[in-house]
Amino acid sequence: MRALVPCFALLTLAACGGESGNNQFAGRSPEEIEAMMGQGSGGAPVDAGVGRGQAGAPGEARTADELGLNCNAVAAQRGEGPDVAGVTIGMSADQALQKLACSNRALRVAFSDQGGFTRPLPDGRRPRTTITGEGPRERIVVALVGLPGQERVVTIRRNLEFAAGQEPVITNTIAQLEQKYGALAHNPAEYGRWTGHSLRDANNRPIAPNDSLLGARCALSVGMQAGQPDLQGDCGLAVSVDIRPSSSNEQLAGTLVVSMNNGAFGVQLVEAYRAHANGAAQQRDAQEVQDAAGRRPTL
Repeated sequence: MRALVPCFALLTLAACGGESGNNQFAGRSPEEIEAMMGQGSGGAPVDAGVGRGQAGAPGEARTADELGLNCNAVAAQRGEGPDVAGVTIGMSADQALQKLACSNRALRVAFSDQGGFTRPLPDGRRPRTTITGEGPRERIVVALVGLPGQERVVTIRRNLEFAAGQEPVITNTIAQLEQKYGALAHNPAEYGRWTGHSLRDANNRPIAPNDSLLGARCALSVGMQAGQPDLQGDCGLAVSVDIRPSSSNEQLAGTLVVSMNNGAFGVQLVEAYRAHANGAAQQRDAQEVQDAAGRRPTL
């Protein structure tokens, strides 16, 4: 069985967690993954008038207009694989923030370095762990994994609530979702709601969410109050959706949740981070011992 990285704890570190799933790091060592991340393998942010000093650090939530983004330029650069609000698995943190902000100009977006990886590196640096977008009747949370400045998207979750008179027909919404993400295996046991999953294993083979233990493990929790999913090392790209009917008409959608992650990809990034952090800690400890070698306490 492959590794599991819970959303709330990873040993001494804490992590939160189409066809390809953008798993370009598959089969590589943590050291190779770290080197690739440093080369920007997951896509660079568009030159849209915003540098890391303005939007790249954790801080106040702002809209695309407040950030001065050129959303036409942002839209012109697409990530690899399926997206949620323009954000794809493996996308760089800065590009993901730009995509999120431009997906809805009313969204207020911000980075955070809290939660997720809660332990800083030995030099005191903290990676950015999440991007949050908040707007009227919409909330999007993107989980990030990686060294500071090299963070990549590993999970995306979008919650939508439809205003009265704006609710779409549920069957039409399902058709739209399947056109975007492919066939969604429906779980008829979920009374009063429609849930569907498109799941692949770590080798990119389709799996059925209700026919195996692996499928049950890889399916993402999509309740309105659910948190970010765990990272399962034997799961590949997973897309799970939840549609709940309007209180006034059961044929209309009242809420929609779309959640996406790639467990194997996320676990690889976590292992690369852990290898770097542990190596840096060992170097620091060795240096401290070397510095202390000449000390002679008074006994």
